[in-house]
Amino acid sequence: MEDSQRGRYIGERDAEKIAAHLPAYAVDPFHFSLLYGIRKGQLAATERRFVDLDRGVIEWPAAVCKAREAHTLPLVSRRVSAHRTRGARNGIQNDIGGL
Repeated sequence: MEDSQRGRYIGERDAEKIAAHLPAYAVDPFHFSLLYGIRKGQLAATERRFVDLDRGVIEWPAAVCKAREAHTLPLVSRRVSAHRTRGARNGIQNDIGGL
């Protein structure tokens, strides 16, 4: 782990070590939060209604964000496609990896 101005940065090598010790259901959310810089509390509070795959965004209301300001996250289309494919394999329609 490296120090940064706002706290700690988890490098790729450390992230893989952490992921290797997580239960299978937690690996995708862990990588998602690292990729997009989402706090675990905000990610855990994510509800399906916050996810709009047609627009390619997740919109968290202010009530679940640390700064108490609404947060909109544009999703990279390649990742959205991967999550749709994974969801379809698991019998989930229009979901983002179970969020």
